[in-house]
Amino acid sequence: MSFDFNRKNNHAPDSIARTKAMKINFFRCIKYLFIKYIAFFFVLAFIGNRFRDAVINNANSSMELVKLTIGYVLYILFYIPFLIIIFCIPIYLIFKIKNKFLYIFCLIVFFGAEYEIYTYLFSPSDGSPGIYNLVIGIVIYFIFFYKPIPNFLTKDKENCQ
Repeated sequence: MSFDFNRKNNHAPDSIARTKAMKINFFRCIKYLFIKYIAFFFVLAFIGNRFRDAVINNANSSMELVKLTIGYVLYILFYIPFLIIIFCIPIYLIFKIKNKFLYIFCLIVFFGAEYEIYTYLFSPSDGSPGIYNLVIGIVIYFIFFYKPIPNFLTKDKENCQ
């Protein structure tokens, strides 16, 4: 089946329609960061035994366990909007870069800066939570943006300059 892009009455094939649906927008960047930090704080709660120390060891009944769990989750959720505010605009602007080498460089700088900022502000004595944040961030980044990235990186040189 051939497809003539110059004709106005053609309907886009499914692959083109899906690519247009995968365009990066600001809300998608916010969703990426929100899910990333939820996953990161979930992993951090159980790797560092923070949840056990803050909730399980202090609960004397099942009702108190539920109450402390809700308090712990709300405490974690309190910090997520601040992290989203700090990092959403840079990640969104990185997707606006047309040059693929500059894009990759800025992405590496972004993840490096996020590691440094998180480690400096929230975990200055231990760098391992920053490493967890970095790995989770990269994995979720590729889960969220797996279609736009290959489309972006395979563009011809005329569109990347």
